[in-house]
Amino acid sequence: MKNTYILARTWRYVLIVSSVGLVILSILPIFFGNFAGKASDFIRSAIIIGGISGTLTYGIVTSKIITSPEGIETVSFGLRVQATWDKVEKVDINPYGFANLYFKESLYKNKLVNSLLRPLASDRTIQLSPFIDDFASSNLIKDVAKYIPNSNIPEFITEKKSSTKNFQKVGTIGLYYLGFFFLLNLFAFVFRKGIEYMKASGLQNTTLVSYIMITSLTLGLVFNGIGLLGYYAEISKLQDSEISHKARTHYLSPIIALLLGFVGGVIIWAVLQFRSIIVEREEDFALVAFLLGAVSLRASGAIERLFFKDDVL
Repeated sequence: MKNTYILARTWRYVLIVSSVGLVILSILPIFFGNFAGKASDFIRSAIIIGGISGTLTYGIVTSKIITSPEGIETVSFGLRVQATWDKVEKVDINPYGFANLYFKESLYKNKLVNSLLRPLASDRTIQLSPFIDDFASSNLIKDVAKYIPNSNIPEFITEKKSSTKNFQKVGTIGLYYLGFFFLLNLFAFVFRKGIEYMKASGLQNTTLVSYIMITSLTLGLVFNGIGLLGYYAEISKLQDSEISHKARTHYLSPIIALLLGFVGGVIIWAVLQFRSIIVEREEDFALVAFLLGAVSLRASGAIERLFFKDDVL
């Protein structure tokens, strides 16, 4: 009997967030009404970004693991790999908390693929974690334990008994991030209307503030969403109260990214106003937005500690 397992919710959400985020980043200049390039440039960029986004979407739809008494089969981004159970050397969890099947020999017959993957030992491993939502209750892990009876899976299952609440689960946090992504266009529209009102009042460079806010939020969601891949590995060593702190940090991070973007944008705007400098391209300040988005989770953690010194949930 064959069992098929698709990507776990965690990985699906991360790929969806990344795919949607790329598309939103590419069309933000149009929503702000400041796209000054040629139509051919926009079409070229749209094709490249659409290709990347499409590839991610294709991976979400097609990636799967199939188990049967004969062996295990993986399909990822169109690449199919098969192996029998007797070829498995061991089951292990790497330092990042990802469960892997390690095989006695390379899974690939192509020499070029082997030469590229061998330095990382990826030529003889199959990652199980992308297809597991909860280690303790995963049917995929149970299949592996059944077909490799001498493996150390039972010990791993005992160690990974989950006690996380629903709001602490990575799938819930991923949905929260995804909701912010869908609201980005609404934010951009509202901010643009506010900026137009301010510009009509004679204030220059006001679009810079909204540009930094939206871009910081978008990049923060992308960075922090990708960081969710290691979330379970991080909380596996934490006490219950620390897990709550970690989860709340993620929930606060989009709001903190917006606030950081607002404060950073206002400071830059004030400096430009003081020096009577007119900005023609908001994209020149993309590095500022990049840095603010990158530190949003760390800043969120510090702020969360101020409000939640003791865990009460």
